[in-house]
This record gives sequence, C-alpha cells and structure tokens, in this order.
Amino acid sequence: MSPGESSQELAYHKSAPDAFGDAQKALSMIGEMKKSDPVALSIEGTSKYGLQNVRLIVRVTPQGNESSILIRGFSDDIWASGAKNCISRLQEAMGNLDNPEYRPSKTGVSPQRMILTLLVFVIAVLGVIVILPYLPLWVTGLLVVFGVGALIWSLVAGNRFSKQ
Repeated sequence: MSPGESSQELAYHKSAPDAFGDAQKALSMIGEMKKSDPVALSIEGTSKYGLQNVRLIVRVTPQGNESSILIRGFSDDIWASGAKNCISRLQEAMGNLDNPEYRPSKTGVSPQRMILTLLVFVIAVLGVIVILPYLPLWVTGLLVVFGVGALIWSLVAGNRFSKQ
C-alpha cells in the first residue's frame, strides 16, 4: 500500500446488486459519486476529511446470497487518516441506510476542531518566527529537532490509539 492509502474488506448480508445499491446510497450521503459501473460492480467517488479530498473506490464481489465489499481510500496525508476516516464513515452510513434520523458527517471533523487546529498551527508558526531569531543557533536546532520529533510521535501515537 502506498502512503495515504487504506483499505478494508467486509462481508455484507445482501446480494451483490443490493450491496452495490447500498454502497451508492451511502457514498452519496457522505460525499460525491464520480463513476458507477453496475456491470463491474464498482463505484468511484470522493468524500472530505477536514479540508482534504479523499478518493474512495468500492468494489462489490458476489458470494452466494451475500457479498463482499472492498473499500479503498486514498488521502493526502501520509498516515492515511483521511482514508481511514472516510472508510469508517462509509461503513457507518451503509449500516444506517434504514434509519431516517441518521445524518452522517460530511467532513469527518467538527468545525470547532478544524478551526482550533488551524488556530494552534498559525500561533505556533508565528511564535517560532518571532522567537527563533533571538536564540543561539544550537538552541534553535535543538528546538526544531525536538519539535519535529514530538509532532511525528503525536501523530503516530494518535493514529495508533484511535484504532483501539
């Protein structure tokens, strides 16, 4: 798998044509359908995760009276957070097709969290721009190395712990 790619296969309790129709409806609920091929039982579409677009490919395989659904997601982030989130939202939408009260998230991230993340990023960048010129070069290098290490650790740890 390439960076930013995630996939998941699930057994679905309906026939392949019904599963294909359910996947189309669910994808339309969380994003936008780009291509649909009823003969090949494949769907391509996009959904959002925060500010990034995530490409989704869904393939339905008949297995007797049931079917198998392979969902592949391709996002811009190296940890495939966007792809994993969209795959999980698509599965959630497929499980709630019969629920008229269900309203899926269109972005996978709350507006408050998105604004807070952008605000913290802007403040951090401005802080670095203002403070770094006044520090000795070795301190600046040390701060950059520890900052990048902490950022990478927090992103990797966040992804690992969010799966549990």
